[in-house]
Amino acid sequence: MRRTLFGIALSILFLGASLPGAPPSPAQTSPSPLTREELQRFLSEPLDFDLGRTSAEIRASLGPPLKSRVTKTPNRHRPSQIDEVLTLVYPGLKQVMYKVNLQDSPAYELPLETAITSPNYRLKLGLAVGAPLERVRARLGPPAKEDRRTVTYEDDEGFLALVFHHRSGVIRKIEYLRFPD
Repeated sequence: MRRTLFGIALSILFLGASLPGAPPSPAQTSPSPLTREELQRFLSEPLDFDLGRTSAEIRASLGPPLKSRVTKTPNRHRPSQIDEVLTLVYPGLKQVMYKVNLQDSPAYELPLETAITSPNYRLKLGLAVGAPLERVRARLGPPAKEDRRTVTYEDDEGFLALVFHHRSGVIRKIEYLRFPD
């Protein structure tokens, strides 16, 4: 009796899913690519985790880095001003910040690069290291640039880039690049 009821219920589910006009099951639908405007918004905040906006916030969020480096560099607009490039390395994540050392105001930091090599750090829309490259194309649409090993999405102003490094159709590394001026 139980088997018969189970068989009837299964038949009804199968029949209902295959009737013309019946809504497709979630497995049958795939999300459409983002519109241009949606892609621009996504590129401005693609990370699906709170990293922080300063090196202090990142350290508070992730703890002490495995490696850190500070490199002094002249400011390209004020050569007499010496700024710093800060690199923080964690397992599966590298964050590069530019610290502007103003002489007459407090210093501030700008994120330059977030490099992800672990599936533990995900982007929104279910994009992560280890995911198929086709998922990137299905969610983000056609890239701005593409070569044998990378697919790149860029914002309209040229200040942001999201680079997916892949091998055999699988994402191996994600770089989120910011180009402040």
